[in-house]
Amino acid sequence: MKICHIAHGNMPIPPVGWGALESLIWDYKMWAEQYGHEFDIVNTKDPDEVVRQTTACQPDVIHVHCERYIRLLSRLEAKVKIVCSQWPAIYKEKQRQELIQYTAGDFYIACCTEGIREYLIELGVAPARLFIAKNGARADLYRMKETPLYPDRSIYLAIVCKRKRQRLFQDIDFIDFAGPIWSLEDMQIDPSRPNYLGEWPKEKIYSSLTEYANLVLLSKSEVAPLATCEALMAGLGLVVSESASANLDLSLPFIDVIPEAWINDKPHIEAVIKRNQAISVRMRRQIRQYAESQFDLKVLVEEYLNNIDRFVKNAGNVTLA
Repeated sequence: MKICHIAHGNMPIPPVGWGALESLIWDYKMWAEQYGHEFDIVNTKDPDEVVRQTTACQPDVIHVHCERYIRLLSRLEAKVKIVCSQWPAIYKEKQRQELIQYTAGDFYIACCTEGIREYLIELGVAPARLFIAKNGARADLYRMKETPLYPDRSIYLAIVCKRKRQRLFQDIDFIDFAGPIWSLEDMQIDPSRPNYLGEWPKEKIYSSLTEYANLVLLSKSEVAPLATCEALMAGLGLVVSESASANLDLSLPFIDVIPEAWINDKPHIEAVIKRNQAISVRMRRQIRQYAESQFDLKVLVEEYLNNIDRFVKNAGNVTLA
């Protein structure tokens, strides 16, 4: 198959530094090509250029990741068209009407979580148009040490912005923070404090994430954060907010969820993180095994390719209403 993914055009692909979606698309390309498919990436802010580049690819499958480009689908030709949004705000109740408009069309929708699939069905989207495409991480890239260098420290791996809520937790001195600052005008972290490590390049994430006991991610809103998949692959436990818990098995002892009602209870959060550290450093191998079984992109891309192969074979025979 000839597959074309359309990105936002905000950052290069592969990303030089940060860029969760950009990394995901690049990893999809790597595995899709390994499985014998052609894979093109269109990554520009110019809508007309999106149309020109995509048309030149002559794809069997178009997969749009950028909400503002969904309106371009009528100008694009392919046997199968897919959209997927990683924008958490669009799934909020206040965006209900916008989401209904966003999902109207003769295309498939890749859902990052089962919860999103169920919500879209509730909005009236035909189940035949929906399929699950979980976010994941490449098992072959992430180093996992049996004994971390910092067994009593946690890492908060995220772009620094209001939604990620680093400002609420930077005074917890056993948490280190890594990630680029989104806006100097709305500073959400004190960059002069020693526990702010700045932006980590991907190579450092691959090699150094494993030196911590666990990942803390207490965002106000998420869809299915890539950071949790990365941390599990590196052997880390998780302490996450409710919104950051998608696709996780919450019964596992190395995964803790902080209820939104307790997000300002600092002593409780510190106690949960410390307990999770102690459990997680003893379960590194089990954590990695869980990550490989649930979030290895090699497997997830194979499932994705099986889905779109089925869609291509059924093109014209399925009513997407």
